[in-house]
Amino acid sequence: MSVLLDHCTPRRYAKLLRQWGYSAELLSTYIAADSTDPNVLALAQSLDAVMLTVDLDFANILHYPPQSHAGVIVLRYQIQDEAALDTTLRQALSDLYRSGLRQTLLIVDPRRYRIRRSA
Repeated sequence: MSVLLDHCTPRRYAKLLRQWGYSAELLSTYIAADSTDPNVLALAQSLDAVMLTVDLDFANILHYPPQSHAGVIVLRYQIQDEAALDTTLRQALSDLYRSGLRQTLLIVDPRRYRIRRSA
């Protein structure tokens, strides 16, 4: 399982994730920037990858129910809170990486992370 960074996700996260020991790839390696969200998730699923994004559309479990994908991590933060977000993201990955992220929506903000799974 790897982490696939959405087009809108700051590229610094690819480097950071690799430093932490995770496999991280850029979505742009595989698909055009104007690809639809369903196509992006389908690609992530085919690569057995968790999506890392700042796109809040992916946080809508009515449109993207957790059981329909390999996992999505949505980052929610202001630029001034980036260091705190990095700490929370690292903790979330440490706690959940691999099986804990499958079919999960993970919302990460600077203070905490929240998990949504299929009912």
